[in-house]
Amino acid sequence: SWSAPVRIPTDGAVDGLADGDLRIAGDGEGAWAAVWTRTDGVATPSVQIAMSLDDGASWLTAVPLAASTSEADVVSLGG
Repeated sequence: SWSAPVRIPTDGAVDGLADGDLRIAGDGEGAWAAVWTRTDGVATPSVQIAMSLDDGASWLTAVPLAASTSEADVVSLGG
């Protein structure tokens, strides 16, 4: 059975910035990382990360992983 959905704290609805290009990966042992881009539509996008250590039941507060230096850096996250 599925549990109730849990929101990953991207803050897009709170800070008014656009969040996108979400990628999620797990280690098979209950740890998960969610990575996405954040942009205000003017500045170069930054890369954000949030972690879950309890199989996605809760998520730690998102933090900047890196400030992208070019659009190509952001696109390379998608593989």
